[in-house]
Amino acid sequence: MALMVGAMTIHGIVPGPQVMTKQPELFWGMIASMWIGNLMLVVINLPLVASGSACMRVPYRHLFPMIVIFCCIGVYSLNNAPFERVGDGRSSVSSATGW
Repeated sequence: MALMVGAMTIHGIVPGPQVMTKQPELFWGMIASMWIGNLMLVVINLPLVASGSACMRVPYRHLFPMIVIFCCIGVYSLNNAPFERVGDGRSSVSSATGW
């Protein structure tokens, strides 16, 4: 939704309730595109429910290291620094709170 508001602002359209009265074709086009997008998501995701639930059968001893590795890759990819937030203690407090 924020992207749509940004796109409307770039094109000189003031987002707000006046869009419904000043440009109804744009408003209803956005509503229709949201409905179509949601319908496509349902059609795509329904067959994937079984494979998504299969992830729940992965044992914790395998799942936890994979999560930690992906988190480390994500932290490293931010600034290509292997110890991005180790020194300030916020990550340690957040980790302990989440645990």
